[in-house]
Amino acid sequence: MLQDISSLGHQDSFTCEEDVIAALALWWGIDYELIFYNSWGFYYYPLKVNQGAKLGTRIRNGDYDAFVNLKKFYGINSKMMYRECKEKQWGTLLSELALNCPVCIVMDPFYAYWTDRYKYLHGNHSFLAVGFDKDSDSVNCVDPSFNLDRSIKILSRSDFVNGNGLCRLVSRGEQEDLNINWREFLGDIVSKQHGLVEGKNIFESIREFARDMKQNMDMELEIQGHEEFSYYAPIFVQLWIIAYGRKKFGKMLEYLGRTFTVNRLFEESEALGEIKERWMGVIFELLELLKPCSDFDSKSIINSASEKIMQLAFDEEAISNNLLKLCKSA
Repeated sequence: MLQDISSLGHQDSFTCEEDVIAALALWWGIDYELIFYNSWGFYYYPLKVNQGAKLGTRIRNGDYDAFVNLKKFYGINSKMMYRECKEKQWGTLLSELALNCPVCIVMDPFYAYWTDRYKYLHGNHSFLAVGFDKDSDSVNCVDPSFNLDRSIKILSRSDFVNGNGLCRLVSRGEQEDLNINWREFLGDIVSKQHGLVEGKNIFESIREFARDMKQNMDMELEIQGHEEFSYYAPIFVQLWIIAYGRKKFGKMLEYLGRTFTVNRLFEESEALGEIKERWMGVIFELLELLKPCSDFDSKSIINSASEKIMQLAFDEEAISNNLLKLCKSA
């Protein structure tokens, strides 16, 4: 039954979208960890090739897309119904549920009463619809990201419409048994980290970002347009994605280590978990610049954060090289 999807809660470091994928995978009885194969990356675009001066608009983690990767490795199809009007979205939602197919809803959590953003902060949030009640004109939902009590959430038609609800249809396609050579698979992924983009590999890009941060960072500029909720400024959002991308790649390493009995992969996964925590430390350090006080030296905080990022680049490169050597060993 679709209601059984409620058996899974929030997974550490996962976005709401990834929580949905993990819940569906558990319900279908399949793995999903390979979706994180390209979650460890880094791109930095210097000012000369970008019109924006904000550092936060010129960094990103890479080309990771959870649903694209779900199709790539596990044959799970998904389709966002962007072109349908709000009322037709609701009709599509009910039609899919009538066929016993779960639907991923993407909507503004400002209208989802069970979330921590309800009537507080606008944005996008993903969760699953698993049933409907014609009498109350509502759908029954499971939200793995807010599922501590394992309860069914009731989403009314009006809240769905007001929240600009979109339907992402998901279905299992035919997929041959996944058969990979872990050394070749992982070696190819890690080798690409050392490939050049605009003359730099990802670790050189991190170092360049650290140098530019030290010389040019202006926190007032970084949070411009996000003054009310400064921690949602691009610089913090992108650094958060980068930090958690390392943790997710480590989760994939754990999966490979468990599947192929390679204990060394657990060690490197743990190392990436520590890297994630250090990136989070940088974020918290930069958040100090938002405090309304004048008894700290903003330049010293920026310099400290820059130096930590520079060291992270060298330590990440060492982990990447360790993995390369492991993949090439007999």
